[in-house]
Amino acid sequence: MERKGLALSAAVLLMVTFATLCCFLPNTRTCEKDRYVGVRGSAPESLVICTQDGQSITVNDQLLFQNAKVDFGYVPAGNTSARSFAASATLESLTNSSFSDGRGTGVRYILAYNNTDAMLVEEIRIYPSLGAVLLNASLFPKTDLSFSGGRFELITCAKSDVLPFMDPGNKWLSYFEGLDIWGNFAVKLVRDADVDFTRTPALIHDASTGLLVGAVTSELLETEVMLHGSSFAVKMPIVDGYQAYNQTAISLETCWIQFGSNFSDLFMSYAEQVRSFNPPVRARTVDNFFNASAGACDWYNRYGNIDENTVSDDLDRTISLKEGGYGFYIIDSGWCYEGTTGQDYNWSTWNVEKFPSGVDAIATKAHAAGYKLLLWNRIGWAPVWIQVEHPEWVRCWGGWGYVQMNLSMPEVQAYMADVFATWAAQGIDGIKVDFITDTIYQDAWNASLWNADKTRAERAIQYFDLLDQYASTYNLPVLLCGTPIGLPSLAKYPNLVASRVTCDSGYQGIFTDWQIKTALLRSFWWGAAFNTPDPDAFDTKDLRSVMVASACGGAVYYGDNYTGLNVYNAKLAWTLRWDAPALPENVAFMGKDIIARGTWRGRPAAIGVNLDGPGTQYIIGGLGNSTSVIRLSVPVVGIFGGTTCYADGISGHYDLHLEPKHAVMLIFYQGQPPIPAQSCMETELLTVVIGLAIPVALMGVTIVYNLRKKTKR
Repeated sequence: MERKGLALSAAVLLMVTFATLCCFLPNTRTCEKDRYVGVRGSAPESLVICTQDGQSITVNDQLLFQNAKVDFGYVPAGNTSARSFAASATLESLTNSSFSDGRGTGVRYILAYNNTDAMLVEEIRIYPSLGAVLLNASLFPKTDLSFSGGRFELITCAKSDVLPFMDPGNKWLSYFEGLDIWGNFAVKLVRDADVDFTRTPALIHDASTGLLVGAVTSELLETEVMLHGSSFAVKMPIVDGYQAYNQTAISLETCWIQFGSNFSDLFMSYAEQVRSFNPPVRARTVDNFFNASAGACDWYNRYGNIDENTVSDDLDRTISLKEGGYGFYIIDSGWCYEGTTGQDYNWSTWNVEKFPSGVDAIATKAHAAGYKLLLWNRIGWAPVWIQVEHPEWVRCWGGWGYVQMNLSMPEVQAYMADVFATWAAQGIDGIKVDFITDTIYQDAWNASLWNADKTRAERAIQYFDLLDQYASTYNLPVLLCGTPIGLPSLAKYPNLVASRVTCDSGYQGIFTDWQIKTALLRSFWWGAAFNTPDPDAFDTKDLRSVMVASACGGAVYYGDNYTGLNVYNAKLAWTLRWDAPALPENVAFMGKDIIARGTWRGRPAAIGVNLDGPGTQYIIGGLGNSTSVIRLSVPVVGIFGGTTCYADGISGHYDLHLEPKHAVMLIFYQGQPPIPAQSCMETELLTVVIGLAIPVALMGVTIVYNLRKKTKR
């Protein structure tokens, strides 16, 4: 994680007790003490104070939100002037009662706000033992409404009013920029941040305490966090012009808000809630071989310039690496390019000039070797055949090839089912569905289309459900690529077995610093759901990427240079898969250096990556006297072209110099070396360092680094 003042603590999760959100909006009557008898929580230091400015929520003597409001903008039917709900609403009623559910026990509050045009009913469930609040709301229009403000804001307040007890100069927002995997991970100072939107989950924190905000549903709308101007908001965006109709209730999305000082626990608790709120819509009937074996993808070796001969040759080379952990091969884009335009012709028709024998011979060869054969596609987009033969199936004629099919049409759904049936009949074992986000979002801000069909979230769910249904019916597991983040409903679809967590490595690995950060961090962001690095998402000529891939908890792929691997090195790389994703408290970024830790086959492990910075000395401490270490040290180019060795008798610490453009993986063990290695002959240069200890969650190892003293080579 980018440091920027961020030090991650491994203290136990704070057990906090929330009180009701006794919300008070501007221009309403003053809070009356006798009106709110029984509103306070069981702990006297947890309370809500209502003022003319809004609500202030105090938890265990810590003020979490100050002067918070509930708001949205709208225009009544037949009226030209916009209104703000917060400016005209009154608190009509408040009730509370005890409850018990699968998450725990607590107090449930129902608050009703009213104005001349609409009523908003808010439900808040407080879980004292978890330090968490479950928040949802429903809107009941009294007249037809159109939304001009572009959002519901369930919580809105000034930036300084979020965790106001924190030092403004050390209060950060950690989040992913953008809608999908192409967004970078960012850590920004709340005081100075100008963030129009970020998908949840998002974390507001200082060095030791944080508040996680995350959507757990996405049935109709999406949930975002905004820091813009002087405003902080937890909002649900609405396309301008969206209509709400008299007496037709709109259920908003449910948010999980949790306070604590163990960031790993916060994220994993959130992921658990996502699974709880999104049970599978159907059983998983497919195998998840994406995370059971390594694979090859021809995109970064061929860039779409493929034919029957190249695929057959590349498959032969990949089969020769079976002992290295390989188990599948992906034929990427190019198999159905139309001859004159280079566009995809038909998702169920091979280019007969490039593949005169079809796929049968290739599938037979793969299956005879015990391999799975997969196929790339972007089935939500209308190929040339659809555009010419069935233009009525097209939903949006966009530029840059963004020609989308109307997935609501029975004819389109029948076509998609036929495509899956065709692949299954031809021996294909799984599919890689690309450009998910573009299919859903390209025309997302066209209000007339949105209202005529579905909201963005509904459209995403429809697409996921169709893919999951056909994957199950035809036994074709799906790897999603270009997947939108912040849609927890994705967890409902178990036959979509994996979702790519990284951006493309780019030509010659130009995005190495980008992909490594996003892959490591997103692996825990989605940690309890599903994730995998995609075969073409790592520049595997750069072994720093391979090592980081192993830390993501998914399979290690080789993509662009699989044709040059030898079996021993491929097998060695395959063994580097960690037992679990690197958690946030086990990942640190310092300039061009990345340090991550986890476990490998139950043993403590650490990875150090130097992207292109100066040499830096590290001390790995907290080791037992009988500990030994396997060290795999690799340069940028080549598959384990460096050294693999072991050292005995580490007396409480290990000294490591992380050289420029190198990666080191350390596997700590007792007894015999877990993999073949010779004794290390090198002696690491020891530099006396002082710095910040990264606390340990998964193993008794502390990594210490120095922000000032560096050894250059």
